[in-house]
Amino acid sequence: MKMSKLKKILRKIIPPGDFRQFLSILSHLNEYQKKYNLNLSKNGITLTLEDSPLNQLKLSFPLKQKYFYSCVFSRKEMAGYFQDMESVQNSDLFIDCGAFPGDFPQIINQLYPGKKIICLEPDKDNLDYLQKVIQKIHIRNTRVLPYAIWDKNGSAKINMGNAGSSLVLEQGSGQTHEVETRTLDTLLSDLNIDARETNLMIKMDIEGAELEAFHGAKETLAKGAFFAIAAYHKVDGEPTYHKLQAWFKEAGYSTQLVYPQHVTLLAKPKK
Repeated sequence: MKMSKLKKILRKIIPPGDFRQFLSILSHLNEYQKKYNLNLSKNGITLTLEDSPLNQLKLSFPLKQKYFYSCVFSRKEMAGYFQDMESVQNSDLFIDCGAFPGDFPQIINQLYPGKKIICLEPDKDNLDYLQKVIQKIHIRNTRVLPYAIWDKNGSAKINMGNAGSSLVLEQGSGQTHEVETRTLDTLLSDLNIDARETNLMIKMDIEGAELEAFHGAKETLAKGAFFAIAAYHKVDGEPTYHKLQAWFKEAGYSTQLVYPQHVTLLAKPKK
């Protein structure tokens, strides 16, 4: 029987869901291994990064079919945050906003073992998986908190993306649930972190909520921090980097757009 016919039969008898997705992964495994430079075993997925300056670093994830594509695609997103290696290297503390699936803390742990990382992930399922990644890799000096970064403290309804995406903090249709929110200023104050005394890097991949996050970071901006933000998300029809660049410049920051594959805005105080 031809593979195409077999696939049609399987689609009819196997309902959509994790199991069908897992069978799809298995059927394309050889292709994925070559295309994404990955190894799949009973212990999980191992990816080898290729883009400078992270080439040859490896990421490892527990095997869970729901998160397979999130983990695989993360390999093409990380390099943008590391295009200013001097600023990354000079950072003493890293705040990872939208930390699922745990790729960023793995890289920091490999490059700068022992440096402190605070991971923020508001979705419970994603948070549980993130914690498993951190435990599996034995990432030290890492704290995981269940918050969404926003422009006010309290709670917000979030729209669920697909299993592989982060969450969008907005009102809208689709499955939603409520999560705790914190501003950056409140988060740092509660953790007794003073950006004037700590070289701070704030990484964000929060699906468009970076605009609200900026408005909740006035004190942090005034004290100074290095920001690396995934800023290709569209809000009201335009990528968020348009507004963010202007706002950062008004706050006395220099900005740079890097890494077109996953457009990243780098911002740091002007000297």
